[in-house]
Amino acid sequence: MRALIWSDQTLNWINFGLAALGIILTIAGFWIAIVQIRKTKTAAEATNRAARVGTKRIRYNQLLVLAPQMAGLEPELDAAVSRNDRFAAERALVRWRQTATQAAGILREIDSKYSDLAEQIERTCATARNAKAKLPEVDEEGAGKTVQTVTAALRKDLSAAADILIGIVGNLATEVEGGSTDA
Repeated sequence: MRALIWSDQTLNWINFGLAALGIILTIAGFWIAIVQIRKTKTAAEATNRAARVGTKRIRYNQLLVLAPQMAGLEPELDAAVSRNDRFAAERALVRWRQTATQAAGILREIDSKYSDLAEQIERTCATARNAKAKLPEVDEEGAGKTVQTVTAALRKDLSAAADILIGIVGNLATEVEGGSTDA
């Protein structure tokens, strides 16, 4: 049997071929890595968009619950005024402040374009706090201060803020259902 003997020139060509193959495989590996990184980046961006839309939907749903509650407090306060019932008025004012503070915070988070309404709602909270502080001065017999006089300024602002909020909830329904990602 004859032994195969490779010449130096043949071995050099084999080494060159293997080196070239190694370079080609390395370049292909880098290319595959770059493509995978781009796909991962695209998937991460899509996930981020979906999270923003989901967050906006949750905030919208919260407002969807809070707006009717706020609107419902207006007749509750009106009933307390008609009866000159400072305790019922106090409960309505406390509930208004709690609900309105939540709504203002959510509005600020949804979009900066709602910051004016959020400020208006927060002002009604301050007015409600002042009215609540004056309720102990109410004369139950109606001879002095009444619940109506203590809450007069607030009731007008409360009604306007609730009406605007209900309108905004309607606008947000269109944005959220349309899949807007402006969160």
